[in-house]
Amino acid sequence: MGFVGEVAVSTLTQAYRRKQDQPEALLRQIRYERALAYADVGRRGDSRRELSAIYAEDPGFEDVAERLGVR
Repeated sequence: MGFVGEVAVSTLTQAYRRKQDQPEALLRQIRYERALAYADVGRRGDSRRELSAIYAEDPGFEDVAERLGVR
């Protein structure tokens, strides 16, 4: 994915920084999308860190448990 993936990571990071008055569900979705973007650009550690944080907040969110190998 290369450049496009890095742009996605950057854009999602900026979106996540705008936390004020944002619903938790939206912020969690942004983090999830960023985790997938991290994985696409080969930043597996960053992806796992994000997924682990999401799992700690909401173990049933999307396919996070499966991606972490918990289920």
